[in-house]
Amino acid sequence: MLNLRDMQIATPETDPMNQIISLSYYPDTGRHMPGDVREIVEGAFALANRHKRTRGEVTPVALLLLTADEEKGLMPYLLPYRSPEEKAVYMLELRALIAEMRPDVVVFLHEAWMRMTDTREEAQQLLKNGGPVGQMPGAFECLMVSVETYDGTWTAVAKLTGRNGTPHFEPPVFGFVSEYEGQVMNFLPPRGAMK
Repeated sequence: MLNLRDMQIATPETDPMNQIISLSYYPDTGRHMPGDVREIVEGAFALANRHKRTRGEVTPVALLLLTADEEKGLMPYLLPYRSPEEKAVYMLELRALIAEMRPDVVVFLHEAWMRMTDTREEAQQLLKNGGPVGQMPGAFECLMVSVETYDGTWTAVAKLTGRNGTPHFEPPVFGFVSEYEGQVMNFLPPRGAMK
């Protein structure tokens, strides 16, 4: 199982045309993802595992959650992009939908390649060098979920392995994120900006 404590992680989506590397830092903060959101994320991982086994891939999906008692609900939004151009269009549409729906939580699930590093300097050097993370020594394929709330941002990562010759994601490892750069984060506008 992955150990994300005090690690730097560089990761792009598995889209082979995407050369962007994101940087996430997992400090030992003791901050935990809200329990009801964690249940949704764990359910999403279970469904993604089934999808990977049966279809060979996981379609990126955003889950928009309304948590106020009078408006509780969840809205899924599939993003079946196949090129950087399609991805850019889907991201614009998703951001417009978020502005319209005003969710309290945005969950984004996608496959990714990751290359873990021990120091911030090493991770920043990877960012500077660029290139496909999937071709870097020590890189591995995974399923990644980011969870944005107005109380913090979390992520969960499950490494892709083979079980009896079938692709399978290990149990996810959860962490609090203090920094994140990339196209698939920072969805929620500042609180009150959408009123």
